[in-house]
Amino acid sequence: MVLPPNWQTECIEKLMAIRKTGAVQAYTDKFQELLLDVPNMQENEDVAISIKGHDDQLKMEVRLKLTNEDGLVEAMKIADIVASIIQKSSGARDKAEESSQGTDGNSSKDKCNMCGRAGHFAKDC
Repeated sequence: MVLPPNWQTECIEKLMAIRKTGAVQAYTDKFQELLLDVPNMQENEDVAISIKGHDDQLKMEVRLKLTNEDGLVEAMKIADIVASIIQKSSGARDKAEESSQGTDGNSSKDKCNMCGRAGHFAKDC
């Protein structure tokens, strides 16, 4: 099979174009699939391109946790762990916001602690 002369360049461009839009594992799988078409890519290049495809928060966190010795597999593991932590903290924050809201949308701070109705405090109940 004869490959076009710019075949490897096109494969690298495809790698650089993908972005994480859902789960980290789906992004990792797609990245590794495309990486198979570029057999002579340097280790530090594939790590840099992989990180580039993440959203800004995840990208920053992965870069902070990576060492110079870490390769692609380690970078992908770190991204998966960090994404899980971000998702959990986001879920906890959402739950905290929901619990501070009453059924009518008023904050629980604005309700009476004795009767639960809005518009007055327990000392006035």
